[in-house]
Amino acid sequence: MRFVTYALSALCTLSCLAACDGEDTTRKTGGTGAATGMGAGGTSGGQGGSSGSGAVSGNGGAAGNGGMGGAMGGAGAAAGTSGVGGSAGAAGAAAGGASGSSGAAGAGGTAGASTGGAAGSAGTSGSAGSGGAAGSAGSASGGAAGTGGTGGGPSCTWPGLPAGGVTLPGNSPEGVAFANDCALLVVESDTVYRIDPASPSVASAFATQTGITDLQDVEVSSDGTLYVTSRGANSVVRFDGTTGAFIDTFATTTFNLPNSMVFDASGNLYVSSRNTGAVVRFSPSGTDLGVFATTAELGSPEGMVFGPSGELFVSGRTNSVVQRFDSSGGFVSTVIQTPAVSAPEGLAFTSDGRMWVNSRDTAEVIRLNATTFAEIDRVSFTNEEPIGMVVAPNGDVIISLRGSGRITTVP
Repeated sequence: MRFVTYALSALCTLSCLAACDGEDTTRKTGGTGAATGMGAGGTSGGQGGSSGSGAVSGNGGAAGNGGMGGAMGGAGAAAGTSGVGGSAGAAGAAAGGASGSSGAAGAGGTAGASTGGAAGSAGTSGSAGSGGAAGSAGSASGGAAGTGGTGGGPSCTWPGLPAGGVTLPGNSPEGVAFANDCALLVVESDTVYRIDPASPSVASAFATQTGITDLQDVEVSSDGTLYVTSRGANSVVRFDGTTGAFIDTFATTTFNLPNSMVFDASGNLYVSSRNTGAVVRFSPSGTDLGVFATTAELGSPEGMVFGPSGELFVSGRTNSVVQRFDSSGGFVSTVIQTPAVSAPEGLAFTSDGRMWVNSRDTAEVIRLNATTFAEIDRVSFTNEEPIGMVVAPNGDVIISLRGSGRITTVP
C-alpha cells in the first residue's frame, strides 16, 4: 500500500510539471490496477502497478502485493492497465494469488484495457484446484481473471467419512464424485445423493428427474454443473449443482448404455459406452466428437481416469482388463488383466505414486505402482463389490460398495 501511495505521488508531480509546460494533463494519468480473479471456487488477486504516462513512455509501476489464494485455486489476478490516451508503458506485473492445494496452475486473466491505452500484462496466477488444468483467460475491462481449471477435484476442506462409512437407502451405489463445494455426490438407482462436508454421516437425496433412471455415474464440470449418465434414458443429463434442479439432456448419440464419465483439461467429456465397447467424446458445448478409443479386448468399458502424464486409463469389465490410451486415443498398453483382476470398475491415481483399481468380482481394491504397474497390495471386502471410486480433497480414496450400499474410505 505504501508503494502505491508513493507511485501516485510521483504521478501527481509529473502531472503538475506537464501543466506548467502547457501539456494536456489527462494524458498523464495511469490506469487503475487489477480486479480480483475468480477461480472455479476461491479467489486470488493482486493490486496491479500503474502504467507510464502517455507522453513519456517509461516503464510501468512496480508490482502490487498478491492477494491470498482462495480455497480452490482459480486464475491469477490481472495486471495494471495502461495510461489514458497515450501509449502504455510496460505494465507492472501483479503478483498472483497464493496457490490452492496441488493441481496445475490456472492461466492468469489478461488485464482490461484503459481508455485509449493498451492492456496491461497478466499477473501470475494462483494454482488450480487439486488436479485442475489451466483456466481460461480473463476478460477485458478492469482485468477480470479467467475461470479456474477444468476436470480437477475441488481444493476445499473434506473432513472424511465416519468410521464404517455412510449407507445409502438402496444397496447398489455406482459413481462417486466431489462437488465444487466439497460435498460428496453418489448416484444410486434413480437419484443423486449428496453427503455434505458439514454432516459427513448423512446422505440426502439431492437430484432426480422423471424418466431419468438407472443412473451410473456423476461428474462435475468446472462451473459446478452435475453431469449424470442414465442407462434407462440412454443419455447424459445435467443438473444444477447448487439446487439439484434438472437442466437438460446433454447428449444421446454415439453411445449405447453409457457408464462412466471423465472430463479432460479442455472440458471435453468422455463417456464409456457399454454396448459398443468404446469411449466416445463430446465437446463442452455437447458436439458429438465420435469414438475416441476402443480395442477388441476392451469389452464393456466401465471406469475411466486420466493418469499423471495425461493418458486415459479405461477398465474393461467383461474381459477383465485395464488399458491405457494416448492423447489421440491410440492404444498404448494393457496395465492389468485377468487373472490378476476380475471385472474391474472404478480407477484412480493418488499423489503418492499409486494407481487404484476396483476388482468387482474378487471384492478387492488393488493398488499398483503408478509407473511400473507392479502390484503393491490388495484390500479385501466381504459380501460387497467395489464399484465407483474417487480421490477426496484430503487424499482419501472413497469407493461405493454394491451389496451393502456403503460409501466408505479404503483403509
